[in-house]
Amino acid sequence: MKIRPLPHRSLPRCVIAFCLLLSVSCIANAQVASAAQAMRHTLATYRQHNPPLSPSEQHFWRAIEDLYFLSPTTFVWLGHNQTLTQVANALKNLQQAENSGLRADDYNALQLTRHWHDLLCTKQANWGNYARFDLALSIAQLHYLSDLRYGRIRPQNAQFDLEPDPSMDKLVKLLLSGIATNQVAQLPAQAEPAYKPYQDLKKQLPRYRTLAQNTFPHLLFSQAVDENTSDPQISVLKQILQKLGFLPMDTPLDAVYSGAVIDAVKRFQHQHGLTADGVIGKKTLAALNVTPEQRLRQIEYALERWRWLPPLNTEMPLILVNIPAYHLWIFQQGNLRQPPDLDMKVIVGMAEENQTPIFMGQLQYLEFGPYWNIPLRIAVKEILPKLKNDPDYLSKHNMELVSDFHTNTQVIPMSETFATDLIHGKIHIRQRPGPSNALGQIKFIFPNSHAVYLHDTPAKRLFNKPRRDLSHGCIRVEKPEQLADYILRRANNWHSTEVDKVFQQRKNWRVRLKQRFQVLLFYNTAQVVGEDMYFFDDVYRLDKVLSHRLQQDALPLQQKLNAKLNALLSPRADIAGIEMHKPGRIVADAATP
Repeated sequence: MKIRPLPHRSLPRCVIAFCLLLSVSCIANAQVASAAQAMRHTLATYRQHNPPLSPSEQHFWRAIEDLYFLSPTTFVWLGHNQTLTQVANALKNLQQAENSGLRADDYNALQLTRHWHDLLCTKQANWGNYARFDLALSIAQLHYLSDLRYGRIRPQNAQFDLEPDPSMDKLVKLLLSGIATNQVAQLPAQAEPAYKPYQDLKKQLPRYRTLAQNTFPHLLFSQAVDENTSDPQISVLKQILQKLGFLPMDTPLDAVYSGAVIDAVKRFQHQHGLTADGVIGKKTLAALNVTPEQRLRQIEYALERWRWLPPLNTEMPLILVNIPAYHLWIFQQGNLRQPPDLDMKVIVGMAEENQTPIFMGQLQYLEFGPYWNIPLRIAVKEILPKLKNDPDYLSKHNMELVSDFHTNTQVIPMSETFATDLIHGKIHIRQRPGPSNALGQIKFIFPNSHAVYLHDTPAKRLFNKPRRDLSHGCIRVEKPEQLADYILRRANNWHSTEVDKVFQQRKNWRVRLKQRFQVLLFYNTAQVVGEDMYFFDDVYRLDKVLSHRLQQDALPLQQKLNAKLNALLSPRADIAGIEMHKPGRIVADAATP
């Protein structure tokens, strides 16, 4: 059932009664005292019946208390000159939660709207009724704004090493300011992330909701489909591509795979992270059979993850890596409102055992002609077995044993105990700078606990692969020279010829940046690039993790919230246990024909 905002003109007598109640009767000191008493009692009784148990619940309840403490009037929503407009807008905010990838049901929008209709028309309301509705609307609105700004679950529970700072104080101030300036309708836009990628994704929601309402047939080809293949399923394929917008609606629905439909499949492949060769193999077929409803979920997951971000520095350049896209973008400013200045392919950590972590850092220096300080796990698992079979393995690969990884470390000769010493971390292996160095000619350092960085690679051919989760966790960049040139020109005022000169010297040298860059290693399987919607494989299965956590963490909390709000709004609620003063004859007189 679709909820619509309350039309003001449909209830003239009820509206007159309500306005008289909250403007005329509140002038009397006795009525003001009764309202205040009802509100205090409602807050106290609600907390007594619903004690905040978890830290997050305690944090939220303190915000509710602050909201009523800081409110210039007894009620947060009722009793203002613009009460009818503001409550209607607050309810509309909840009703339109799906516009941001959330659900109106999670905030009791239908029950609150019905209760508001009933409250306007009743002749038997008392201050307790108004206090309960005011509190219920405040709780629902604050929950909605919190979900919209900070997300529904903790990012750490979904394998994101991000530390957002969910400040309920900011939301309380935002809410009070919206009421004071009659901008309640603008609260969602003021609360949610302003980043362009987030806003671009939001714009795609209506289209994919509409697509999800249609029935899409399941394609089944017995073998790969290439040019001039004839198959009855080709006409079905064309219909699917037409609905998705890849093929003009006037395209003939014949059963031959040729011409425009091949070009449409190539565009589809490109926007789904596949090799755009026009051949419908297993991977392309699987992507074509993903339903619009599943794509809609991917967009909603992407929106949720953008909400997890701690505030980006809008004045600092940003290097953004989206792991499932195997791509890097660099932006002049962290607000992401301008198109990227530079983009390139990347290689990320292997899905099965060396996943690239998701976190934020700051780029501090570049290292030309880097040593590869080989992690203990790789040294023991991969290099030690090769050394046992080939004692000259280190020299053949320009490697050496060292006591530690400092710049001026001591090189250690091979001994009978080297294997034991290596396993126990007493000695280490590193690869000297050179053409075969695994890090190539440069690495980009943003110190972090994961020991992850960006770097060059001698294996350039790997960038031609559509799936590029091939590293031990660090990110290999396709265009290291261009990336270094951009960074050093902007951060250190270098000229491009200076950058070229350093690359040609091929010696180990660090350059500390005078201006730092933000680095965000991110994960989203849905992303808008330019004007087009792109979807990528869930290579680390983190969409599945997020779906599970939303079911396990967010859903029970929303169900608990709905139960509390339903109890609060119930006509049988025993929350007003003490005698409340009736609002007076003004309601009855004004509402009586």
